[in-house]
Amino acid sequence: MHTMRSLVHKHAHHALFVTVYIEEAHASDVWPLGSVESVPAHKTLQDRIARAQRLQDVYHNPTRVYVDGMDGAFDRLFAAWPERFYIFHNNTIAMIAQPYNDFGYERQQIDVFLCKLFAQDESTPSELAIAADRTDTISDTAA
Repeated sequence: MHTMRSLVHKHAHHALFVTVYIEEAHASDVWPLGSVESVPAHKTLQDRIARAQRLQDVYHNPTRVYVDGMDGAFDRLFAAWPERFYIFHNNTIAMIAQPYNDFGYERQQIDVFLCKLFAQDESTPSELAIAADRTDTISDTAA
């Protein structure tokens, strides 16, 4: 099974992986699922940044992490909620992986796409960026 961590390690020499934390997926005051750590919806950007940093510290996410603003501009622009995985290439979206079941998107499909892309293209990491929302990265790297 491909995990986010294995994808990052396998393709890091060709791609720049980033995570965009858009919002707390199951905030205790919005959509609680009885998770181990109960977190209310963020009220300020500082709350969101602190949570993203905490998740980075706990799960050792192997990607650079960015935080969506409180206006949700990234989420609105890319329809990232609840989770999406984007591959940007040559200033366009080359692939969007969307959840196909309760466990998210198929990482093997992403791996195959990246292998084919790199086989036909000599892009440098600065030319190819890959983004996934924070929820996916956290749930995936915990394994």
